[in-house]
Amino acid sequence: MEVTWVQTAERAALWDRLLTSHPAGTAYLLSWYLEHQRFPRVSADIAIIEQDGRAVAGAVLYTYKLPGGQSVCQVPCGPIALPEAEGALGELVRALVDRARENGAMLLQFEAFEAEMRDVLRDGLKDFRLRDDAVWKLYHPTLWRDLRVDLRDKTPETLLMSFRQTTRQCVRKGLKVGATVEEASDETAIDAAHAMWSKSADERGYTPRSREVFRALVKDSTERGMGSLFVCRTDGQLAAFAYTIFYGCGSVYIAGAYDAEIGRGYAQHLVQYNAMCRALERKIPYYSLAAPGSAGLRTFKQGFRPVLFDNWRFVTVVLAPMRVWLIKGIIGRAKVPWMHKLKKWAASGEK
Repeated sequence: MEVTWVQTAERAALWDRLLTSHPAGTAYLLSWYLEHQRFPRVSADIAIIEQDGRAVAGAVLYTYKLPGGQSVCQVPCGPIALPEAEGALGELVRALVDRARENGAMLLQFEAFEAEMRDVLRDGLKDFRLRDDAVWKLYHPTLWRDLRVDLRDKTPETLLMSFRQTTRQCVRKGLKVGATVEEASDETAIDAAHAMWSKSADERGYTPRSREVFRALVKDSTERGMGSLFVCRTDGQLAAFAYTIFYGCGSVYIAGAYDAEIGRGYAQHLVQYNAMCRALERKIPYYSLAAPGSAGLRTFKQGFRPVLFDNWRFVTVVLAPMRVWLIKGIIGRAKVPWMHKLKKWAASGEK
């Protein structure tokens, strides 16, 4: 079977259909989502194997351009394949290695793949120097481990009862005081949500998407019927928001924030509950709260009683050993603020 690099909307649609129907699929790798993730120093290419007019296997290859002309390549959650394509996975893996070399990568990191894919990767890469750990940690930790609320066989009432008592109380308090949650797609609501997100990001020291990128992403996903911006208001004031993508076999919380003074401790719970209820309506089996987080964020997510979905699996192809040793040493000693500075640099056009 021949490996094809996606360059047309028709082939991108084939990849999206495979991704939304496969257990290992994720919203983060949908072709249209990737279009909103394109930064000056980051590229994402999709490779697929076609059979009888459909994609039966594929992967996304990220390439990150680093200072000094270096680059790193990464394959999140992949490759993914249907049973009939298992015999062709070696060709797909070789194509990914070849493209990584063309892009001047010092390493190619496969990560968060299905457990049975490890042996396939190691067999296909037996001629290379391999590692079973993560060297590159700048992007995609959400795919390594995420918290999922099981929605199967649930109703809105039984879903609420499955939460911890304090979370249930917060949701009920919001309903009692008359807080409202609605799905918004107008620019005024999107920009207000982004302003709240940016304020939260400044306080916590992380890097949000730009307003323009966030606005385009929300509008695009809403028009496709695959995303919703849920906004919670109290007395007409924005108290919290949650942006969620629904993609067939799953749903995932992408971004959110809240105003503690306006929401008084309940808004962030109520808005998430409403997003989960919408996933229930769509008959989606789970709602991902993304990565566990730390401190207060972890406690907040645990209130919904999610299950930890562990994809902590890596096969890293070392293409330039000395350079890999150097970058691993730098990343290993780096503190979070340094990493976010690099992330901002990667998203900018600065030299």
